[in-house]
Amino acid sequence: MDPTSVKIRGKRYAHGQKPAQDLRKTRSKLKPKRISATPLVLNVEKSQAAERHRQSLLEALPPELLQYIFRLSANNLALLAASLPLSKKLSNDGLQSTVFIDVFSRRMQQAVTGNVSSFHLGSSTDVSDLQAALLNLKWLTYPWIMALLKRNPQAFVCMKEGEPYLDTVRIPVKLLQPPWTDDKCRFLGLLFRSDAYIDKTDSTDYEIACNSLTHAILDSDVSAVRSLLPVPRLARIDGLQKAPAAAGGVQPTSEHLQTAVLRAGCHHEIVECLLRVESSDMDRRDKAVWGWVHQRKGLGDEKGVWLESLLKVREQ
Repeated sequence: MDPTSVKIRGKRYAHGQKPAQDLRKTRSKLKPKRISATPLVLNVEKSQAAERHRQSLLEALPPELLQYIFRLSANNLALLAASLPLSKKLSNDGLQSTVFIDVFSRRMQQAVTGNVSSFHLGSSTDVSDLQAALLNLKWLTYPWIMALLKRNPQAFVCMKEGEPYLDTVRIPVKLLQPPWTDDKCRFLGLLFRSDAYIDKTDSTDYEIACNSLTHAILDSDVSAVRSLLPVPRLARIDGLQKAPAAAGGVQPTSEHLQTAVLRAGCHHEIVECLLRVESSDMDRRDKAVWGWVHQRKGLGDEKGVWLESLLKVREQ
């Protein structure tokens, strides 16, 4: 019996021959699809609505009620750091001034009498913790303190030489690192003149300050270098406890002196600032520095002669 032939729709090709691609189908695959902007807008609106929905009951309260709760909580500064919505609603100039005056008046009260009223920072009642937390807040800047002084001179318990005396404050980390601005340098100087100190028990804080001094030297930033180094103290106030041994800024090291001389071009003002500090960590007989001096003198460079005379004077 002869086999029955079966017809298959489509073109016939010889054995091993591939069919040509359908250009219309290829073009349709390559053609980008149109995307409507409407679903994207709806998605954004939905995400914003979901974000509002995720707010806690406390965050949803009006600012006036939140500020009242903040005062009832004995100015618990942990509320300011709890979330961004709470921080924004509690960023009221009157409230900020009240909190600042409360914290620093209690500091003076504790220094003079040894007692302090109830005040909270989470679970801590240590006034130095309160000060550190308050000074680290973004809104507390040098212009803000000067504006408060002009608006309310009685806000500060003690004044020395026309400046607020804050007394033995831990320097906040935000003031120990760049970018350096005039206001930041003034703020740092004000705190150091108030016997502020960098907490050496926290190795991170002091390491940041030391690295910042190195970068300021390399950038030839005289203002930043002066702000980070020890400065003359204001007159002591009777009844206040002495400042810690770490008070007064960064103690320059031999490495800082080498950086200023060998790597930063021996900037006169910066080198003088470093050598003016009586630091046991800085060797004025450093071999690398004196090698640079002799080399420069041999080349007829006046900087070599100048630095040699300065080092000899400081050794006396």
